[in-house]
Amino acid sequence: MVVAQVSPQSGTRPAAPAPTTIDLDTITVTAARAERSTAETPQSVQVIDRVEIEQQMKFSPNAAAALGKLVPGYSMSTQTVSSASENYRGRDLLVMIDGVPMNTPLRDVSRILSLIDLNTVERIELVAGASSLYGAGATGGTV
Repeated sequence: MVVAQVSPQSGTRPAAPAPTTIDLDTITVTAARAERSTAETPQSVQVIDRVEIEQQMKFSPNAAAALGKLVPGYSMSTQTVSSASENYRGRDLLVMIDGVPMNTPLRDVSRILSLIDLNTVERIELVAGASSLYGAGATGGTV
């Protein structure tokens, strides 16, 4: 018969090495599957920067009102809150915040731009025209 005895080792173990930090390159993700400048994009792209947003906030803190003043072709119905709609050149707009859709054909939220606080917006980009990359809800364009 063999008997073995296990006892804790005496002394201290060496400390684990400190984790190293690795800096990664910035990755740009676009719906075109390749990074493009606005000059290379086949669709019309309008960018409203923070300076223009702040100028519009003097008149109204409403994002829909700002787009109405700055984007030709954008219109918002003046119906009640529950039945209003926003469109660009007569077609539906897809509203996205940081790439996340806020409305879809299945869950159409009326007046979504009226609910966005412009104090939290760095810039607004409008891609005009329908695009299959953004889905069925973007027949007029994507904000």
